[in-house]
Amino acid sequence: MQDNGLVPIVEPEILLDGSHSINRTLEVAEKVWSKVFFFLAENHVLFEGILLKPSMVTPGAECPERATPEQVAEYTLTLLKRRVPPAVPGIMVNSLTNLCIIEGIVVS
Repeated sequence: MQDNGLVPIVEPEILLDGSHSINRTLEVAEKVWSKVFFFLAENHVLFEGILLKPSMVTPGAECPERATPEQVAEYTLTLLKRRVPPAVPGIMVNSLTNLCIIEGIVVS
């Protein structure tokens, strides 16, 4: 792909179906992202030539314990810091609301 001048957009996705906690989402996301970057490296994808499009770390849609924007930001940043290789040049946030959550801005 990169040999042809294309930039891979990597979008690891954890489904939010279920009643799992935000801690469980983080645990699963860390395992998934670890494998994603392992297989990218195995296939000679240069991290310097990709863009990452992450989703936010949130509890499952049916989880009775809702997360605050601050918690979502904290867990998402924890995941990014733990699993994104330093060579990745860009992280694309898929919405203004998600960007505001990461930055700690409350959107009404």
